[in-house]
Parts: sequence; C-alpha cells; structure tokens
Amino acid sequence: SYTLPLQFVGMQSATFSLTGRNLKLWTDYTGNDPEGNVFGPGNGQGLDYFNNPTTKSWIFTIQLSY
Repeated sequence: SYTLPLQFVGMQSATFSLTGRNLKLWTDYTGNDPEGNVFGPGNGQGLDYFNNPTTKSWIFTIQLSY
C-alpha cells in the first residue's frame, strides 16, 4: 500500500493498496492443483479428479480520508 498526502480539495490523504491471491503455482506437477481434492479435507488429499483450478484474484483498494 501507499499513502499519498493530499492537502487540497478538502482531503487529508489517499491510501492505495494492491493485493494478489493465487497468482502463480510454483511446482512441476502437471495436474491442476496438488492441494485440491473432491472428497473433503480428510479424504483423498491431493486428488485432482474433476477439480477446477484455484482462482486468481486481484484486489485494488482506495481509502480516502477527509
């Protein structure tokens, strides 16, 4: 995140943040996701039968202080 002081237009500051989740899977495994499974957390850990890949997400936030 980065905070930018704004002493004009009636504001005190603006904070910008950028967050990424699941951007890269660092492995030589050729399947979808080695942490995935279809049978719940206790059974079949590591099976990727009928699993979708983990979603990638970006979150951009702007916080304005008056």
